[in-house]
Amino acid sequence: MVIPLAEAESLTFKCYYHPDRFAPRRCGLCGRLICVSCTVLHTSGPVCALCYMRKVLLEEARLRIRLSAIEAGAR
Repeated sequence: MVIPLAEAESLTFKCYYHPDRFAPRRCGLCGRLICVSCTVLHTSGPVCALCYMRKVLLEEARLRIRLSAIEAGAR
């Protein structure tokens, strides 16, 4: 028995956060399979929303804090 590709993909590639949805992408940070609605396009490639919040936004906040400290020290 041959399963149509669309059906095979829907059986295999399930979103980590939404198991009822097809996951066409993999998070570039954690490697989890993610659906379109969970995907955040970042300069490094697609990432899941959780990694985006945890890693990308946190890194940006840390960078802003460091820059603020440097600017405050220069005054």
